[in-house]
Amino acid sequence: MPEGREHIPAPVKRAVLVEAGHRCAIPTCRQIPVEVAHIVPYAKTQNNSFENLIALCPTCHTRFDTGQIDRQSMRQYKVNLSVISSRYSDLERRVIEFFVDNPQQDTIFLPGGLQLLLGYLVKDGLLNIRAKLLPTLAGSIFTNDEYHLTEAGKEFVGHLRGNEPLADLIAWAEDYWPDGRQIFYEGNKPEIFAATIKDEFGLDVTTDASWAQVIDDDEGRSFMSRGFHCPVELLGNIYYSSRWPMGS
Repeated sequence: MPEGREHIPAPVKRAVLVEAGHRCAIPTCRQIPVEVAHIVPYAKTQNNSFENLIALCPTCHTRFDTGQIDRQSMRQYKVNLSVISSRYSDLERRVIEFFVDNPQQDTIFLPGGLQLLLGYLVKDGLLNIRAKLLPTLAGSIFTNDEYHLTEAGKEFVGHLRGNEPLADLIAWAEDYWPDGRQIFYEGNKPEIFAATIKDEFGLDVTTDASWAQVIDDDEGRSFMSRGFHCPVELLGNIYYSSRWPMGS
């Protein structure tokens, strides 16, 4: 760890790893071992929050650092991961991973009697179950069941494989940050950006204490932070807009 950098708190690091199942967060990779990476570089924001961290294997981490994977894509991986990890069980996530890794497959066979553990995938209309019973002298027992991807399930897996949004990104952000969040302008025209935001949305970002904060990076250099609090109702217009380079 570079000198002067704060350690990521152990509970935060654990939560990031658990969110990704201790595997690379990129669905088409899922390799181990993994490292905890900053979505927006620590040197720019000194931000060790859960929202700014993601689990990546060393290869994907290097690809991200060298620009082969852009930051907006990494943000989408984080959002998709949050949607899945907050909704589905470990078994359900493994079934999703199977279909992501095997695009030619739309059926998986699993031991009978697991319907309860796969209930949300079925409830959400992503899987159909064809249960099989084997008659015996004592009654009937479950054998391997067939689980088929529905058309909605195929679309869901396709979105994951292509890193497309699994949910309305703006609605998800408004639910996740109901009080808004701290974000950063990363372009080289802060005066024009600030004037545009004030003119279009009535938000004066220059009054925020983080807008002109001096931050020392890992190499002993200083730079001017352009951070400000973005109200929840403007996240879609500012943070998730493609008009400006934004970070968090």
